[in-house]
Amino acid sequence: MALNGNGDQDSNDDPYDSLPLPLPRGHVNVPKAIPAVEKAVGETGSPKFAEFRFTQDSSNKFWKIAVLGCEMIVIFGRIGTKGSTVTKVFESEDRAKREANKLVLEKTRKGYVEIS
Repeated sequence: MALNGNGDQDSNDDPYDSLPLPLPRGHVNVPKAIPAVEKAVGETGSPKFAEFRFTQDSSNKFWKIAVLGCEMIVIFGRIGTKGSTVTKVFESEDRAKREANKLVLEKTRKGYVEIS
């Protein structure tokens, strides 16, 4: 039952009471974690990278990603080189995993293939 303008209980039931509340602003429903990111942290706590490669025409590139706590580490470059490393720190481990999942989806859509 709802309260009316006088602070008394209103006898009319609100038809919207059974509906779920809207999600807060900025809330994103995150799909289930991608296995590449879930396996990114080894049992020792050191980052275990998921590795992807793209070889097409003259392109011969690699891309690695790992999440360790609130940090997301990406290493990328041409196969046969050391590559470049980028580390991003997020406010939470969940946020770091979400961002990593997003990047993995982006790379696989572009044609990168995960290397076991």
